[in-house]
Amino acid sequence: MTGRRQAAGARDRGSISLLMVVIGVAFVGALLAGIGLGGAKVAWHRAQNAADAGALAGAVWAIDGPAVACAVAGRAVTANDASLVSCAVDGFEVWVTVEVRLGDGMAGGKASARAGPVWSTGTGDADDDR
Repeated sequence: MTGRRQAAGARDRGSISLLMVVIGVAFVGALLAGIGLGGAKVAWHRAQNAADAGALAGAVWAIDGPAVACAVAGRAVTANDASLVSCAVDGFEVWVTVEVRLGDGMAGGKASARAGPVWSTGTGDADDDR
């Protein structure tokens, strides 16, 4: 009986090792995909924060014109480790689009924000403010 067991075992030699290699490769692939998605999510949040800060900073100076407002917005965006892609001023509203790049070739994030005064849509009656 011992000879029969050895003969049957000889056919399966190495199959579990191959299975473990396949499982390991699948696990590493899933891990790398998760890291990439997590990095993209972090980059998007960083971009959104930088866009919000830039739009708010620019809106404070919108009364001085688009050049001043966009310069201030650009400084706020740069202070948040992002790059200003575009800046537009419409009246007292400032629209900012920024981009964040992650190191090591990972995908970055892009976001936009708007800031400006809140305009009343009411009739001007005192009851509209309630």
